[in-house]
Amino acid sequence: MKNLKMVLVLLVCFISIIGILRLNPISFISTNINNEENYVNVKDYGAKGDGKTDDTKAIQKALDTGMHIVVPSGTYIVGDLIMKKGQILDGLSSFTYSWGREYKKAILKARPEAEYIIKDAKGCSIRNIHLDGNNRLSNGVRGDYYEDEWGDSDCNFDIYNCRITNCNYGVYNPRCGSVIQKCNIDNNNKGVYRATDSRILNNVIDNNIIGLDLYDSNDNQISNNKIEWNMQDGIKIDKGVYNLITSNTIDRNGGVGINLNEVYNGTITGNVVRRNLDYNIVFNGVNAYSITGNNFVSANTEDDQLGINAPEYHMYLKSVGNTSIISNIFEGGIYIEEKYDWRGEQLIIENNVGSGITNNN
Repeated sequence: MKNLKMVLVLLVCFISIIGILRLNPISFISTNINNEENYVNVKDYGAKGDGKTDDTKAIQKALDTGMHIVVPSGTYIVGDLIMKKGQILDGLSSFTYSWGREYKKAILKARPEAEYIIKDAKGCSIRNIHLDGNNRLSNGVRGDYYEDEWGDSDCNFDIYNCRITNCNYGVYNPRCGSVIQKCNIDNNNKGVYRATDSRILNNVIDNNIIGLDLYDSNDNQISNNKIEWNMQDGIKIDKGVYNLITSNTIDRNGGVGINLNEVYNGTITGNVVRRNLDYNIVFNGVNAYSITGNNFVSANTEDDQLGINAPEYHMYLKSVGNTSIISNIFEGGIYIEEKYDWRGEQLIIENNVGSGITNNN
């Protein structure tokens, strides 16, 4: 009887709380803003955030102050914004708890004629913002080389906890120590295009045409990302040096998992590369690379086993030299497809294991 009374009391309390929430929703704003910081709110400069009004002039006016900028939840139509060196652009997410749950983000959506959403972000930080390229008509964020009045380079920028979607290029040409971290980069033509001296860390990069298209890109670290379901290649590097690809999951891309063309002096280690339709990895004109400790898997492309087994061959090698492919796992499929028209003095392939190696013999 006592237990029954306790259950009834708890039930009454729960119903009472729900009733209060229905009549008086509780709202929270998620923010990293320190109250002691100097910052300005874009709405204080006339931005509407209603998804209809062109807010470019209002937000640019706020940016021109050079102060830390906050963007409340809403959809702001903008184009070709220019940030000032060292500036922070910070989105404020809002949560409303009532009978249901509502979650809103700060969205910067490209106006139709915009080349970029944010055209100049050199030396700046962009946090907690959703960038929408408006049906891939515009690019997301641009970062290029910059010299200040003293001649010092300061072209790096930081993108943290953002969603970048529906762009032509999601992020264009991050350089000089730029960091792209904990972002969701999806449904773009190219998630990231070109990069130098940058770190791409802990992101989800999916459903783009190409996940990372790194043409003429050098000295980058690509680590701990989930790169999947891109229509063509997961990672494509053409004409690059000193790139490190480590601890990523690269899965079910429509072309090649890792596609290397005319590259040298790089490392690929600790990755899971599986179920990519054409090949898990392609080497075409590769010199001085180390490929070790990776897990390459050929298996059914659908978890319910209703897809197809892919890829047929894990690796495609053409014009490869001074390279070691050591201590990797090749599970399922066929180990290697070799097409040498040039071969360097040393190509070491040894101590690899898995059924794919058996199938190759």
